[in-house]
Amino acid sequence: MNPVMIFLPVVVLALHTLLILGLLGRRRVRAAKAGRIRVDYYKLYSGEPEPDDLRAVSRNVSNLLEFPVLFYIAALIVFLLQRVDTIYLVLAWAYVALRVLHSIIHVTYNKVVHRFRAFILSFLVLVGLWVRLGFQLLTG
Repeated sequence: MNPVMIFLPVVVLALHTLLILGLLGRRRVRAAKAGRIRVDYYKLYSGEPEPDDLRAVSRNVSNLLEFPVLFYIAALIVFLLQRVDTIYLVLAWAYVALRVLHSIIHVTYNKVVHRFRAFILSFLVLVGLWVRLGFQLLTG
């Protein structure tokens, strides 16, 4: 197995994050052109709040810059310690798939219970990744 493969899910999640950021920009421009939000709002993020559909995408961008940092770090550590194996790859792809699912729910119909399930599952996968890594470090 090529250990560099651990970075493929990393690249996919990074590209997904950039895609969602682009979606946010596009929606903000459309909302400003349609008069749904004043451009002045973005000077200090004060005044009339963003419409809910914009706020959901904005919040999703923030989500993609929070817990995934731990995923990126874990992938790098696994690679540097030459521990890449099928289990780590499955965990990495599961994490990315669940984060993408979370985003899709968040920026479309945004049903909280569905979004929460995707988030919790991704969180548990991330915990599993770190627990396995910690165990391997402790046991050599």
